[in-house]
Amino acid sequence: MTDLTKPASFWQFHNQDSEVASSVISNVLSPMQFSPLGPDGAFQHSIQIVQIDDIILWHSTSSTGFSVTKQMNRSNIFELNFLKTGRCSTITNDVAIETNPGEALLLKDFNKHEMFCEPDTQLVCIVVPAARYSKIMAAEFADPLADLSGMRPVANSHNANIQSLKQIANLVLSLGRAAPSQENASTAALLLFKGLLILFAESWPRSVAHPTNYSVRPFYIKRAMEWMQSHAAEKITLEQLATVSGVSRRTLQLGFQNFCGLSPMAFLLKVRLQKAYRDLVTEPPSVTIDEISRRWGFSNPGKFAADIRDSYGENPLVIRRRYKAK
Repeated sequence: MTDLTKPASFWQFHNQDSEVASSVISNVLSPMQFSPLGPDGAFQHSIQIVQIDDIILWHSTSSTGFSVTKQMNRSNIFELNFLKTGRCSTITNDVAIETNPGEALLLKDFNKHEMFCEPDTQLVCIVVPAARYSKIMAAEFADPLADLSGMRPVANSHNANIQSLKQIANLVLSLGRAAPSQENASTAALLLFKGLLILFAESWPRSVAHPTNYSVRPFYIKRAMEWMQSHAAEKITLEQLATVSGVSRRTLQLGFQNFCGLSPMAFLLKVRLQKAYRDLVTEPPSVTIDEISRRWGFSNPGKFAADIRDSYGENPLVIRRRYKAK
């Protein structure tokens, strides 16, 4: 549960030594290694970091440019980066992405990330805890992941909604700076952050295969989604969903198809796969893959493995082995 009364923490670092920058910033953020960009070894980097509850935002500037390598737990967070000035090249999970001024970069599902920033780069970053995002998306849209997997890596912040995201991020950052001395600033920042995540889910560009429109879903769609989230481990029929939603089966089917792009039962499969994946990642080693699959209504192990692989790119055994090793 969010602690609206928890005070903010604020750090500010100015460094001309990449090793010192790596050490002090890693103590606050995730482990990272800074390096000079040019052969002359020149390095200048300034950063302001705000933490309110489990939310972290930072604003960095560099007159010399720099490179940085970050190690992350891919399941716990994702990042939104807004490039004000300069240019950045990133290599994430062996995929290279160029980001130009006025663009925003979404980093998700990564273990290692390298970024190369040109001189005079200004960058605002929001580190989003996956658990907070899932909780807000489940409450607002009955969809814990809100199609995060279908979101494109780069968005143009000249788009009105993406521009609003950047403005909210700057406002949350300014409130975070003020929070240590102003009693209500932390509360305001957290409420703004919730609005930021809802706007992000509604407006971030997606691939053609993952269209969405959260803002116009009728009440009966949301009611059905909420019920599926709470009863996903049970045997559910279309008749039950129609009764819970208060509409006919045909209305429910057409509504899901029009507003979600899939049938009610296909959405239920998606919910069960999300919950099964969460358990594959978090359950202790003593819990078997078969137990997890049956818990969420998958009686065919081969079909379960194929569905997980189609949704998350890896089969259940690989997922379990990787997270057991952590």
